[in-house]
Amino acid sequence: MNRLAKRKLTTALRTSAAVLVTILFLFPIYWLFMISFKTAEEIFAVPPKWWPSRIGFDEPQRRLTTRGTIPPRAHCDQEIT
Repeated sequence: MNRLAKRKLTTALRTSAAVLVTILFLFPIYWLFMISFKTAEEIFAVPPKWWPSRIGFDEPQRRLTTRGTIPPRAHCDQEIT
């Protein structure tokens, strides 16, 4: 194997490794972003749904306006004795 071919192979392997590591690091961000658009059934589906059945802002809006979705702050309102 000559020097040029060896250099190209090394560059291809490094690029492939960098792309793989980038995908591994970005996947959790993608997953969290997609969960915000999924319904509860889609979030807990087995096997997981990679893409929501319908893209819309109804689900995030419903989560922000429905009572009980944000935990109560009772522990912050109590006096310390």
